[in-house]
Amino acid sequence: MPLALPRSSRPPGLLITPWSLESIGVPIQAAAQAVPASALNANAAQLALYVPFRLAETVTCYKVFWNNGTAVAGNVDVGVYTEAGLKLLSAGATAQTTVSVLQEVDTTNTVLPGPARYYMGFVATDATTATFLRISMPLGFGQSLGICSQASQTALPASATFADPGGAFVYLPVFGIALRTLAAV
Repeated sequence: MPLALPRSSRPPGLLITPWSLESIGVPIQAAAQAVPASALNANAAQLALYVPFRLAETVTCYKVFWNNGTAVAGNVDVGVYTEAGLKLLSAGATAQTTVSVLQEVDTTNTVLPGPARYYMGFVATDATTATFLRISMPLGFGQSLGICSQASQTALPASATFADPGGAFVYLPVFGIALRTLAAV
């Protein structure tokens, strides 16, 4: 059974990432996971990752983003899913463009009703040469946090089928959603 996400009555931050209080940030920090660094995606090409997060109140998502590493290749898609696996928004397949930057993509402004639990989705189409700011964690730890995966295509699927990630490690890139019109600061 995945670790329960904290319930909070405080407003969410302006960005929601796996490292946010709304997501799995507290257990990642408590377990002293490594600081994100530029590295190959290392997840199988076109393997979608899903990271749970919880909202205490209704918010509007304006953008999605991810942090490119020192080499860019292929396309990326970031989106949001309901707990039942229905895609609410995504960037669509978007080319990585500039090395070592936070790349943000406008999405249709989408209201996410709260309180509710959601999943952030991430997929990259070139796992052999694309790099991202990311960490790796033992598979069992990632599973205990509720991280799921799905064999995908060049963009996130319309419906997610949440499954346990395979392999020995979960490679978690820096990505997320912006609750304001500018993700980068």
